[in-house]
Amino acid sequence: MLSGYEKTIEAMIRDLDEKSQKRLKVSSLIRLIKKLDHTVDPDIRARIVALESELKTSIGMRKPTRNYRKQLAAIQKDIEKRFGFVEKEALKERYMGMGIAIGVAIGAGSGTAIGNIAIGTGAWIAFGVVFGTIFAERKVKEATEKGLLY
Repeated sequence: MLSGYEKTIEAMIRDLDEKSQKRLKVSSLIRLIKKLDHTVDPDIRARIVALESELKTSIGMRKPTRNYRKQLAAIQKDIEKRFGFVEKEALKERYMGMGIAIGVAIGAGSGTAIGNIAIGTGAWIAFGVVFGTIFAERKVKEATEKGLLY
């Protein structure tokens, strides 16, 4: 059970302001721990313990330590591969980025064809954001129905 780690982390961050909590992605970490509460994988448990100690180190600093950020990202990536659990914000960012990239590609091509690359690229970036948002919301809804979001 990982709920003990959740309570320890909540106690550690009790005095932090909202900006610091956001910078450390603590709410994401707590949601992940809740999602993994009944997982008995000893590797994950050991990595959560190591991340907890890195969080203690990072709390007093203006910027989270590089090691903390790397460990958190590695845990999230591994959890997504092994269990399919994904952070809601990360899923949205992923598909929004894809939409923007596709919009830039189409916009550059169409802008070249009409002789004004700025108009084509600008217009298609906007369409890319819209399509990326729509696709991201669809993926979030699918993942929510399957219980894969944290």
